[in-house]
Amino acid sequence: AQAVTEMRADLASVADRVVAAIIAEVPSYDDALTGSMGENIRNAVQLALGGFLSLAGGRRGVDLRTPAAPAVEGAYQIGRGEARSGRSTDALLAAYRIGARVSWREMSSTAVAAGMDGETLASFAELVFAYIDELSAASVAGHADELATTGRVRQRLLERLARQLLTGAPAETVLETATRAEWEPPTTLTAVLMPDSQVRPVLVSLPGATIAVAEAPDIEEGGLLLVPDAHGRARGALLRTLEGRDAVAGPARPWLEVRASLDRARHARALGLGPDTEAHPPAPGAGPRLVALPPAGAPPSTAGTGPHPGEGVPVRRSGRPLPRTVGWVLAAAAVVVVAGLAWLVAGDDADPPVVATAQLDALVEEVQPTSATLVRSGDGLEVRLDAPALDVDGGFAEVWLLGADGTELVSLGPVRPDGSYRVPDGVGVAQYPLVDVSREAVDGDPGHSGDSVLRGQWVD
Repeated sequence: AQAVTEMRADLASVADRVVAAIIAEVPSYDDALTGSMGENIRNAVQLALGGFLSLAGGRRGVDLRTPAAPAVEGAYQIGRGEARSGRSTDALLAAYRIGARVSWREMSSTAVAAGMDGETLASFAELVFAYIDELSAASVAGHADELATTGRVRQRLLERLARQLLTGAPAETVLETATRAEWEPPTTLTAVLMPDSQVRPVLVSLPGATIAVAEAPDIEEGGLLLVPDAHGRARGALLRTLEGRDAVAGPARPWLEVRASLDRARHARALGLGPDTEAHPPAPGAGPRLVALPPAGAPPSTAGTGPHPGEGVPVRRSGRPLPRTVGWVLAAAAVVVVAGLAWLVAGDDADPPVVATAQLDALVEEVQPTSATLVRSGDGLEVRLDAPALDVDGGFAEVWLLGADGTELVSLGPVRPDGSYRVPDGVGVAQYPLVDVSREAVDGDPGHSGDSVLRGQWVD
């Protein structure tokens, strides 16, 4: 009786330690157990353990493994609430396991200090874990019942939301679906590719708002997760969760632009890179993309005369379907307009200092050779390309700076009428001695298509 009395007096601190342990060990509860929600869970823990202690200190003949009705009802409602919050039963049961472990550690310490003998303590342990097991079963039942009603509808809405995000649906349409699914839009989303067998184990350790995409567009095999707010310090936690799981995590992107994260992850996986695509970052500056080209396959075209600079850098002879988002093209178009207006306002009366020039050889028959000049403009460098309109078969032409071996490159943007392209800070002729023009499809892939039509080498 004395042990029960002392354990009851310590229930509030036990509940606090249970909540703290769940937050520390189950990431999907990181934000869920703060504020009023955390207080509700603390009260539920005290109710459950207090109910057990009431049975333990009460009349003989009562089955201590069977919780009282209020405790069972509370556990059932917790399960329903977890389903509405988007957390899985795996996360829920993980919280129960941690709660049982911490509760027993604290209660047993109090019992031993109160003089409880070993045999009684062992019996008490069995009863505690059986009691909590009954409560977890009630929560699982509540979770299942909720999913059988509103949960199933919500899951369908989340699947629709994922499809809309990945196929470039209008923002207002995506927002409407998110509202109907009761899914709070995060600041960023990160696309994670992994084998199907790893999806469920990983979900336990990810935020509850993570969306598991069953049938993602352009993903032939494996699973896709869209992880909210895995940027900054949170990215390190995500990468630790993915360690050893054959996963690739794209970069964090504004949530409506998660398709760009998926494209980067797919590109990295195709090149055998990973798991962290941010380990292969874009070059510094506004808007450049630093990517690796696949190993050289066929030799470059011999349409020009003599060997071409950068020979051995792959040249694609035929188009391939790559999902480049309309949003990316619109963003590129906006950059084109802004850069063009800036050039018109600044004027070009004074000839800027020339840093280097390049003669660009034609790599395909339908394109004429041309030239490019690298000039110093203001506090940076600028490429000026004398390129006529190119026939790109419904796509667009893009200007690049290439490393000598073709393993790294920086995009300067689509070919535009004024022929001027700002070079990102920190990028120079020594690092990227080749200038290249490629044909690109409007298909979402931010990398070089491999279909080069012009290429030359800078000469001081």
